[in-house]
Amino acid sequence: MADGMMGLYLGQDIDLTVQLRWARRLAEARRLDVVVFEPVEGSENRVWEVDLENLPGDRVHLRTREVLNALEALPGMLAGPRPEATDDARAAEAGTTDPVHVRLVEVHYTEPSEARKLLVGETRRLKLKLVTSVGREFDVEDAAFLRERRRFLRVAPCEVVFGFGFDANTQFERVLTGVATGPHGAAALRLGRDLATGEGAALTTLRVNPSIGPDAERVGGRRTETLLKRALGETRERVSRR
Repeated sequence: MADGMMGLYLGQDIDLTVQLRWARRLAEARRLDVVVFEPVEGSENRVWEVDLENLPGDRVHLRTREVLNALEALPGMLAGPRPEATDDARAAEAGTTDPVHVRLVEVHYTEPSEARKLLVGETRRLKLKLVTSVGREFDVEDAAFLRERRRFLRVAPCEVVFGFGFDANTQFERVLTGVATGPHGAAALRLGRDLATGEGAALTTLRVNPSIGPDAERVGGRRTETLLKRALGETRERVSRR
């Protein structure tokens, strides 16, 4: 049984299957189902949840069909909302693997600022615990897109994860997490732990400590230990230190 839902806002500059694989990895690590947001630029501002189990042929955006085809080809993901808890219990008793259930919402917008507002609204309405989006490059030429990405990061009512540089061969065999003191550093460490745990990957945490003389290493170690405690709680005792 899932512990909630996360959102995947689809990008246009990276393969659709790569994006869905990334969402599956995050969803499995956090025990979440996925809401895929498909941006559709047009003449109106609205959202529409697509019934993936009964597609209305005359109203479905072409990209929606591509999403459905990609989901059918991906193991561990199932199109449609999660069934009742009783069905989950039957699946558990039968020993079957619980797939990540996927819903699809089309975000129709006239300009990037409207897309951002609609996405924030849906994040609140659906009580999403995390929103992610991936792209090929961090810097793009679309100034309006970059501006709205920064604004969404500031106002989003949940954790936000942007991913860059992924391709079809990305395996996440080694995870490097740069951390700093504060809530964002703790969140980054938890994300790194979750990604590494799912596949048994190695996790390396990197912290840059100011050069303060002979005590720098000791102070840095103490601060890192404090961050581990804040981020991982009692589970930090199971972390191997090297």
